[in-house]
Amino acid sequence: MPLTAQTVSKHLTDYDQIKDLYHTAFPEEELVKWSWLLRKSRSKNAEFLAYYDQNRFVGFSYMIHQPNLDFLFYLAVDPDQHSRGYGGQILDWLNAKNPDVPIVLEVEPLDEQADNAEQRQRRLKFYQSHGFNSTNHPTTEDGTKYTILTNGQDFDIQQLAKAYHWFYRPFNHRHHIKIK
Repeated sequence: MPLTAQTVSKHLTDYDQIKDLYHTAFPEEELVKWSWLLRKSRSKNAEFLAYYDQNRFVGFSYMIHQPNLDFLFYLAVDPDQHSRGYGGQILDWLNAKNPDVPIVLEVEPLDEQADNAEQRQRRLKFYQSHGFNSTNHPTTEDGTKYTILTNGQDFDIQQLAKAYHWFYRPFNHRHHIKIK
C-alpha cells in the first residue's frame, strides 16, 4: 500500500513522536528551533510532511520550495521503521510530486576520520541508489561542511542561496552560509 502524507501540525496524533524524531535524528548543530520549523512551514515556500503506512507513522520530510528548485532540508525515518524501504518511498513520492523540479539536498562529506564515517558512507549510498548525485557545489554552514546532491537535474545555485535566505530570514546574520 502506498504511503500517505499529512502536513505536520500540533493537531496530528503523532505530533510528539515527529518532534522527538526530529530531535534525535540529526546532530545538535544541524537543528533549528522546532517552533521556527513550524512557523516557516505555514508559508507556501515550505512543506513539512509526516508519512504514514496505513495509520503507522514512518517518517517526515521538510522541503523548502523556490522557483525551479526544491530543497530537501530534512528527511528522517523512524528508527523502528528502518530498512523497510520507507526512506526510498518518501524520496520517490517527492520526486513524483514535482517531476520537472530538481530536488537538492545536503549530506556530510565523506571523511574516514569522522566519528560517523560509516553513517556518512551509508547515507551517500542511500541517496545515490535513489538517483541523487554529487554536485560541484560544497556548502559550509556555521563551520560545518556539506556536499550538495541533486536528483540528476540541473539547478541554479542561486535558487539554493535564496532558499537559505528565505528560511533563515530575519536571522541571516546568525547563520554563516557559504555556497561555492
